[in-house]
Amino acid sequence: MCRLNKLGIRFIPEKQHALLHGDTSGTVLNPFFICAAQSLGMYFCEDVDNSSAMIRLQARYIQVSLELLTKIFEGHDWELRAQAALWVAAGSVIMRLDYLTHPYIKKSCEAVTAAGLRFIPAYGRPPPLSADLHEKLSVLSQVIYFENFLFLTCGGAEPTMTTKIETEFRHQLQVWPASS
Repeated sequence: MCRLNKLGIRFIPEKQHALLHGDTSGTVLNPFFICAAQSLGMYFCEDVDNSSAMIRLQARYIQVSLELLTKIFEGHDWELRAQAALWVAAGSVIMRLDYLTHPYIKKSCEAVTAAGLRFIPAYGRPPPLSADLHEKLSVLSQVIYFENFLFLTCGGAEPTMTTKIETEFRHQLQVWPASS
């Protein structure tokens, strides 16, 4: 099982499978995530030599992922935009490309708003979450987390872009039975 949730990304099992197998067909997962994962993965490889061939390969993955990201932001799939922007923000924190983090959190917040993504009030024990719903809730949770992270650790602006969904999360998404 892929442990992308450590990067703030959660995919349904079919998308995880596509990512792990490098499926760039786009039938299950947007190819942006494949190329972005390849370039990010190369960042973690300490044993890989810094040969010009490896540098060119990583540059190619980055170039292709940026081209695909541009196409995502030209389209109208707001959920995909939110998730892709979140991926860029998470990657920018890991790779210490701080100048990208805030703009992409902002883009993710704008996409969440445009898509109408929100936490649904639930009283008592919620029904079992589908993998698809869990993926969406993870995007919302990570957007809140990253905006607060930027504020608390990077001197970012006060977290106001996620106020609405954070209020829903803290006050309306009750997952335990109310006491009598």
